[in-house]
Amino acid sequence: MVLIVDDDGETTLALAEFLSSSGHAVLTASNGKQALRLLSNSNNKPKVIFLDLMIPELDGWGFLEAREIDPDLADVPVVVVSGSPGLAKSAKRAGAMAVLHKPVEPYSVLRIADEFEDLWIISRGNRYAASFATSSSRTCA
Repeated sequence: MVLIVDDDGETTLALAEFLSSSGHAVLTASNGKQALRLLSNSNNKPKVIFLDLMIPELDGWGFLEAREIDPDLADVPVVVVSGSPGLAKSAKRAGAMAVLHKPVEPYSVLRIADEFEDLWIISRGNRYAASFATSSSRTCA
């Protein structure tokens, strides 16, 4: 699953439809408060969050702070999407993995979503492999 947090409804809808048609489950939120509510009510964590910083109610900076202190969300990668130049260092210090500049190229977003999906599958596979190795060694002992 991918979460897009942006108050530009038209752009968000187009990007969500594009990602969905490419095989990704997509949730959208128009502000940070709504995103946190969606995440707290969901059984699945997103593989990546695309976050605009200039959103109402709880802006992107506030969302990053809240994410950082929530143990269920702290490890979810965030890619900041912003039209403001010069935010890369600040965004990375606040916990973002990367910064995309608006307007975003949909195929760039797709590539990033695909890569985080692949990384998630690999990390889940490693956990299962480690779990299997531990249980196998107990069985053999």
